[in-house]
Amino acid sequence: MSGLVYRNGDDIHWEVPNADRLWQAMGSLDQIKGYMLRIEPSEMRYDAGYIHEGLNFILARLPAIHRSLGKLQDPPQRKFAIMAWLCAMAFPLDEAGCCIVQALAMFYKTVHVIGVQPPTAELFSVQEGRNCSAHTLSQIGQSHRRDYRYCPEYQLGRLLNEKRQVYENRRHHAWQSASDSAVASFVNALEIQWPREVPFVSSDHIAWTYIEVDKAMIDIRRKFKAWHDNKTLYEFLEKLVCEMRRCEITPFRAPELTEVTSARMASVSGYTPVDQLFSVPAPQLPDSCSEIDMHTEVSAQSGDPHLLRLHSLLSPLELSVGTSQYERRYTTNLRASLHALLEKNRNGSVKLHTTAKGAACYLEYCERHVSEVYHILNNTAIHSCRTFSAGGAQLLPRFSPLLLLQQLSHAKWGKLPDSWKRVIVHYGVALTALQRAQQIVELTRSDQQNGLVKELSEAGHTNWIPYDRPESLLIEVESGIRIRPVQEDIGKLMCSPPSSSNAVMQLNMGQGKSSVIVPMIAAVLANEERLIRVIVAKPQSKQMAQMLIAKLGGLVNRRVYHLPISRSLRLDIVGARAVDDLLHDCMMNRGVLLVQPEHILSFRLMVLESYITGKEDLGRQLTKTQDFLDHRARDIVDESDENFNVRFELIYTMGSQKSIELGGNRWSTIQQVLNLVKSLAPMVAEEHPGGLELLPGSHGGFARIRILHADVGTVLVSCVARQICEKGLDGLHFSRLTETLRKAIFRYITQIRLSDAEKNAVEGTTFWSTTTSSPLLLLRGILACGVLEFALSQKRWRVNYGLTTRTPPTRLAVPYLAKDSPSPRSEFSHPDVVIMLTSLCYYYQGLENEDLFIALAHLIESDQAANKYQAWVKDAVNLPNAFSQLQGVNLEDRPQCVSELFPALRHGKSVVDYYLSHIVFPKEMKEFPHKLSASGWDIGKQRTQLMTGFSGTNDSGCLLPLDVKQCDIAGQKHTNALVLEQLLQDGNSVDLMVAAAGESLNANCLLASITKLKPPVQVVLDVGAQIIDLNNLEVAKAWLKLSDSSKEAVVFLNDADDLCVIDRKDRIDQLQTSSFATRLDVCLVFLDESHTRGIDLKLPVDYRAAVTLGANLTKDRLVQACMRMRELGQGQTVIFCIPIEIQDKIMAAMNDKKGNITVLDVLQWSICETHTEMRRGMPLWLVQGQRFIRQQRLWQQATQDGTITLSKSHAELFLENEALSIDQRYRPRPDPSTESSVSPAEDPSSQLMIDRRREFGNLDFGASTLQEEQERELSPEIEQERQVQKAPPASPAVHQLHPDVKQFALQGVLKRDSKAHTTAFESLHGLSFANQCKLSELAGEGNLLVSTDFYTTIDTGGAKGACDAFQRHVSWLLTTCAPGDSKTIDSIMIISPYEANLLHPLMATSPSALHLYKPRTNSAFTALDDLAFYTISANNASPPTLPRALAVQLNLFAGQLYLDCYADYTETCRFLGLSTQRLTQSLEDAGWRVDAEGFILSDDKGRVGGSSGVTRSPVRFLKSFLSTIRRHGEVISGTQVGGLLDGKLFGPEEWES
Repeated sequence: MSGLVYRNGDDIHWEVPNADRLWQAMGSLDQIKGYMLRIEPSEMRYDAGYIHEGLNFILARLPAIHRSLGKLQDPPQRKFAIMAWLCAMAFPLDEAGCCIVQALAMFYKTVHVIGVQPPTAELFSVQEGRNCSAHTLSQIGQSHRRDYRYCPEYQLGRLLNEKRQVYENRRHHAWQSASDSAVASFVNALEIQWPREVPFVSSDHIAWTYIEVDKAMIDIRRKFKAWHDNKTLYEFLEKLVCEMRRCEITPFRAPELTEVTSARMASVSGYTPVDQLFSVPAPQLPDSCSEIDMHTEVSAQSGDPHLLRLHSLLSPLELSVGTSQYERRYTTNLRASLHALLEKNRNGSVKLHTTAKGAACYLEYCERHVSEVYHILNNTAIHSCRTFSAGGAQLLPRFSPLLLLQQLSHAKWGKLPDSWKRVIVHYGVALTALQRAQQIVELTRSDQQNGLVKELSEAGHTNWIPYDRPESLLIEVESGIRIRPVQEDIGKLMCSPPSSSNAVMQLNMGQGKSSVIVPMIAAVLANEERLIRVIVAKPQSKQMAQMLIAKLGGLVNRRVYHLPISRSLRLDIVGARAVDDLLHDCMMNRGVLLVQPEHILSFRLMVLESYITGKEDLGRQLTKTQDFLDHRARDIVDESDENFNVRFELIYTMGSQKSIELGGNRWSTIQQVLNLVKSLAPMVAEEHPGGLELLPGSHGGFARIRILHADVGTVLVSCVARQICEKGLDGLHFSRLTETLRKAIFRYITQIRLSDAEKNAVEGTTFWSTTTSSPLLLLRGILACGVLEFALSQKRWRVNYGLTTRTPPTRLAVPYLAKDSPSPRSEFSHPDVVIMLTSLCYYYQGLENEDLFIALAHLIESDQAANKYQAWVKDAVNLPNAFSQLQGVNLEDRPQCVSELFPALRHGKSVVDYYLSHIVFPKEMKEFPHKLSASGWDIGKQRTQLMTGFSGTNDSGCLLPLDVKQCDIAGQKHTNALVLEQLLQDGNSVDLMVAAAGESLNANCLLASITKLKPPVQVVLDVGAQIIDLNNLEVAKAWLKLSDSSKEAVVFLNDADDLCVIDRKDRIDQLQTSSFATRLDVCLVFLDESHTRGIDLKLPVDYRAAVTLGANLTKDRLVQACMRMRELGQGQTVIFCIPIEIQDKIMAAMNDKKGNITVLDVLQWSICETHTEMRRGMPLWLVQGQRFIRQQRLWQQATQDGTITLSKSHAELFLENEALSIDQRYRPRPDPSTESSVSPAEDPSSQLMIDRRREFGNLDFGASTLQEEQERELSPEIEQERQVQKAPPASPAVHQLHPDVKQFALQGVLKRDSKAHTTAFESLHGLSFANQCKLSELAGEGNLLVSTDFYTTIDTGGAKGACDAFQRHVSWLLTTCAPGDSKTIDSIMIISPYEANLLHPLMATSPSALHLYKPRTNSAFTALDDLAFYTISANNASPPTLPRALAVQLNLFAGQLYLDCYADYTETCRFLGLSTQRLTQSLEDAGWRVDAEGFILSDDKGRVGGSSGVTRSPVRFLKSFLSTIRRHGEVISGTQVGGLLDGKLFGPEEWES
């Protein structure tokens, strides 16, 4: 082979195989890569892997290799690399295989072979075949047949006396026969198109009746493309074979080789292996029997006043629980915790003490003992080395403490003799004793009595044996810690839960859950049979990674793996195998996999997505990996209450995205509602002091509004609804309705529960129609269903929601994990919540400069730009006069815009609304038809391996998945009471924060107040998220400036969740690597809301923390924050900073509302907030539980013999509806809770869910969807080129000037029966929506005409709707007067520009007139319907007048949007059959009836349409016509004609200004 490459010439050694043989060889492979696959020259070299995989490598990349070898421009040395490469591939092959490898040499050196053009496809599936298969086409056609209920045979009539079953069979057989024939015809129509790459089916083919052709063609085009590509590949092979057969064959003879053998000499080791050190018997070590000299002090605690205060906390809670089983159980558990604490303290506590001298003596003994043990071990090892080196070894291992400790790791431990294991463990225990002695000495020197008592009381190794757990001992030695008895007890339970099921344990904060227990049990559990996963939420993930690496990454030698799976990875089969290999590698190496919950759920959904999208090979590989995880993964969950949060849900959107229902009208309605809130909120705030937080914004901007009391929220909603019912909204007007109906609508849009009568009072009227039902239901959703109150009361800007910069990018509001901590991928699932919160974000924050450039550029190009800009001017603050008109804005002058124009526009509500309505929402507010979803239930489900977790509190135990049990350990039962007891101690207090009138409690105000507190505060725990106007760095800088010089720096967390420190010179460092890491006594500490749990800092014992309180602050979160003070109750204290809003809520929760607020009241309020939070979460828990049960049933159906076997059809069963209609969301229905109930018939878990739900009583299921958040991972957008076959261009009609039109123009004679013209509105019969009204009824007296040349623009071929895009605008008119009346125009004929051009020179002497006309589409323009703008006629001196009735018809047809006067308004209404007056009770009694748009269904004479003669409402048609045809899709609802068609009632005052 190498000679073939090296020699010049075109000769070959083996006969060239034919194309069929090559094709057959390729058929064994799944895919063949196309020629565009890049093969680097560096790959074309020797590699041992080619010896085994060489032939498959060639066949799978043949077109690409041909291209790459043919283009090589490398130096001659490259030839030798290719020689070695081809030889490696040819080595194991027989002659048949060498024939194929030989072709590669020809690709490299033979010109006429290089010149063969490869096919252009990127991928080939040879197994699909290369010819059109009628059988395959037939199968596809059969699979997409329409159900016979949607075919003509279903409509066959029933014969006389024909039995039902016979009738059914006859219809079905007829359908079967017809559909089979249609499929056959369909297949034949496709077959005759082969070898066309993209087939098509004509629109009139019979197949459309019986087959869902659109869907079938997707599969068929995919097949045709595969066949076509394979055909081109085969033709490529044929050409290659043809060209290579032109080469001369020179047979190859291999030279004979002689084998030469040589004697092998024995090698001598040049070093002493480490194992040899421990080959001799282990030495005898001295016992360690000395203990530190201590004395004891027994103190009684039975009369502790703090426990009496705890009784005072429980008593009112027990009285206020009512009928809620959950609240009763909660208080019962808290009472039991108190009894456990009393029992623990009943006999008092024993405190151990020692002296400085005793500690020093103990340290000296420990140092001496460690030195002695090490000396003995060292001597033994040296003796062993000398014995071994006598045999010739030269290099000896370096003996050190590190070498001894390394033997405790799992890799070395198994190789040690038992005797050496015991002596090395002895040495390790001696080191831990030495470390303890050093710590005791340090504590005695610094006089830290509490720490000293704790250190003396925990000698270590009391409830576990180091010999049995060498790695735990190694963790102790290397990290300088001791595993305390309580940590060991919890660790044992986490390794083997009592119930042998998934469990969550409670351990008090500061007891080393994350820093000690997690690394310890991870090292114990990890082996070659199970994969250890540590699951942690994102805010704590970095610190957990640092802890695991510090504890396990050194001498323990356990690698910490990361696997951040998300949909954006776009895994292929190679990547999936790499993931599988990494997981197996982690397990086999006893590593630890650190993951976040969304990583686990994303991988599970990725499995389903792969099957649904047709990537079954990838799906099988991912399923194999998921199987492995389900059987081998052993999970350890930190902060389980966070990771099982019911608000978290991960979804994969599936299908093609589309705009949300109602489109622009949806966000327009919400923005109009917020307009009303803006105007009404000051009045409500004035009437209800303290119920509404109102911080006025700039002029024209939107004030910062928060509803503080629910009853005030109800008042605000009522005011908004009342205003809507009085004045209506754009697109939804109630002005013509009776008072009774408006009252019914008021109840409909404000009350969540409606009786059947109240519901029918709206839905059973003529007002309820297809055009009004959706907007009305949307209003009901915003007001009655709580969207408005939810956004303004339960969500705080920059705390619970806000804008973010992330990938994939979004300009919508997203959930925040805490203050200024946006969720990486979560979104709000409710579309109206998203629209409202996004609007509020931009109102509060204002638009960025780039946003304003985009908005202005769009405005300038839009319709009626000047009018819209004037609305901006009204909301602008201190706008310079130069910019009062749009003409004064020059976007090219960017500096001027940024410095002068934009500050005035930035917060204007109309400006923000325009930007959102035209730029943000149309692009971002999309919905998908389906979704795949997963939640915390999938993490906590029962699997082969157990899942255990822990948290500092157990308040959220009722919201854990059913497969996860709350394991209450007897020894930890006192934990809840202990924490509360620590908070109730005398050193803790409250501070009532007061802001200046009309201002919020901003960061500077809060920091100034905190700085003045006595005793001073060194720590701020902003768990209430009261500091929202500054980020963490800005807070640190501001606080440092306010503090005295004794504090040199502030510790804070940056945006990347790293602990940092900033000093007085503004230098920022990582705390871990800074000098302040050991000098926290000179530092202040600020922890924002998201970091008030999971962050562990060893703060000085005398530090005091200011803890802020905020809305919805549960006891769990409050306690977690306070316990950042690890020595709370032992010297450290807290002070609760309470803003006015929370003061009111605490006072409301107090029985004695006249008393001062105390710490006891704060805790009682936080427990009430906990109950409220659990009630909010329970509906979500139930919904997720039902979904999980359904999905588990599907997984079980796909599991055979313990292995998951999925198919595309089965995976599609996991799909759920993502897009809900407005009707589904808001239509009044029976109690939603009954719909959400579960049946225990199919799954025993359902009964448990029912029981759990009953514990909470009545639940608000409607509000749960507002709370729901989702980790929404969209399908990645892939840039691709698509072949689009556009419709053929339309054929233009031939212009002609008809003699009858010419006669009308020159003589004023109108032939009524002529085909040269028709009435104006009847000419629109070819529009796609023409059937929405009776066009003939809009002809009036037939005096508004259009010429045939005007309305005939293209040759439509009789197709309906073909002329929608080819309508002429009205520009030229011919008019004549009635016989005998030369002052009044009698008839108008609208003509084409072609006709006007021919008639123009002739009109000067004509009694008729030619006019130039344009409809009024801008309110700033003057109407031209008097036809005086430009006229040619013989009667120019005294032009006739146009009757207003005829002018109204002309204006409507031409697309005029603004009316000239009230008389025109009334005439327009008369022409269209619309009512011009509000429907009163007296009118209703007289027989008047109108529909939602104002169309007269009956007047007092019983006439439909009143005096207009119109019997069917033309409103819907005119809306479509004016918006779609005349305005090219522009919304017209803001114009006068648009308002008229929407049902708005005008008065004369509309035109008086």
